Amino acid sequence: MLPILGCGDVTFPAYDSAREYGLRADPVFADGSRPKNEFIASIDPMNTLPILDFHKFRDPALPYAGETEFIENNLDKKVKDPSKVPGDVKTVLGQILKEWFGTPARPRVNYDNLLTGKDFDAANDRLGFDAGTLAKGSMLYRVHCLHCHGVNGDGRGITATWVNPHPRDYRQMQYKFVSLKVPSDPNAQTPSRKDLRRTIEYGLEGTSMPAFGMLPPEEIEALVSYVMHLSVRGYVEYKAIDSLSFDGKLLMIPDEVKDIPFDTADNKAKWRTELGKLWSDHYRRALDRFVEVNDPAAEPKIAPYELAFTPQSRSLQEYVNLKVKGQNLNGAERQKLDDGKADFDAFAQSVKEGYEIFMDSKRGACKTCHINFGKDAKYRFDTWGTLVRPRDLTLGQYRGGRRATDLYNRILLGIAPSGMGAYQAYFEKNPKDVWKVVNFIQLLPYPAMLRECGVNPIDSPTPQPPAAAAAQ
Repeated sequence: MLPILGCGDVTFPAYDSAREYGLRADPVFADGSRPKNEFIASIDPMNTLPILDFHKFRDPALPYAGETEFIENNLDKKVKDPSKVPGDVKTVLGQILKEWFGTPARPRVNYDNLLTGKDFDAANDRLGFDAGTLAKGSMLYRVHCLHCHGVNGDGRGITATWVNPHPRDYRQMQYKFVSLKVPSDPNAQTPSRKDLRRTIEYGLEGTSMPAFGMLPPEEIEALVSYVMHLSVRGYVEYKAIDSLSFDGKLLMIPDEVKDIPFDTADNKAKWRTELGKLWSDHYRRALDRFVEVNDPAAEPKIAPYELAFTPQSRSLQEYVNLKVKGQNLNGAERQKLDDGKADFDAFAQSVKEGYEIFMDSKRGACKTCHINFGKDAKYRFDTWGTLVRPRDLTLGQYRGGRRATDLYNRILLGIAPSGMGAYQAYFEKNPKDVWKVVNFIQLLPYPAMLRECGVNPIDSPTPQPPAAAAAQ
């Protein structure tokens, strides 16, 4: 057990040279093929992951078992079983992935001639995929990350099933907490090196992802590069399987090689060449995303904050304390209260408008998922097929970071893998309104402060499951 975890040595041991990345065995979901997110009764139980293998779709102990319509409409159609990939295709996929990405002991990102139309050296600097950095990142990953995130970065290490939320699965290049959009693909949720560095350095509040801020900066950078490496490898594998079409319940050999027998050495080489061309499109797309979000010119676009007070400022707290003190003020205190009135009124108005936007179904529509401000939020399936619950905002606990800019990015950019972001277009047109919602959210854990701002948040009655409503 100790060698698996990377323990038992004061240095950072490398992987066994014979160890390889395993091919994906768990289901591949096509876009739009998630179960409905309506009144899921329970979370996935301990010691299991809901999409670890296909037989669990009909396991009565798991949430998927009640999704009869989803199973009938999607299983063996839009939800693909890697075990049904033809053996010859699987063989070539393994060979190509090893050629492009190496092994855990000798990771690589072989992207010669893929970054067409770009300054190769500049792109290489942004990616940090040199052999030395990846080898160091691989050793560090084995010690610090493997037991949760798994050898392949699939989020299925030996401890993964015992923590909730489950560790991140890197293989689809989907991440929750990003600070900017990919210019060529605004729907992609691709993190910059800065985003990944922050997650590793500070951890994710309210989860089992710890902070690694005590690691030297160069080690954090090496881990960032290796996580990106696992993401690109997993994305290519995911898209290769997802692109295979069904013939009944069987996956079909790609058109590029279906007329070439997989027999002689020459024909097998033709398979590798043709399928390599096909899958290199996914490889190029993954690289392009990371290159774009790491462009020095691609900085997050945050509207300037124009108020004197912020929810976290000492000046706001001092002003409210004077306001509460009321008639017992001395002359200097009363003068300070009078001098700050305009600033406080502007801040209070911002909080009120933030509350209205939060509740408005045509603007923020936040209450749609954060029912009763998150206290009564329902479980829903995320991009990875695991169950998550919209944040209870009254707790003041934010997994993506508690800085005002972190909340700004969550509201503006959404959290696409979790389904958050349906009203993103409104905030893009009204970026200053994002600050109003941020101000309201940051005060939600402090009802007394909200009341001083003239806000007494009341949500509509909690919706009931259809069966319960029908019984009344």
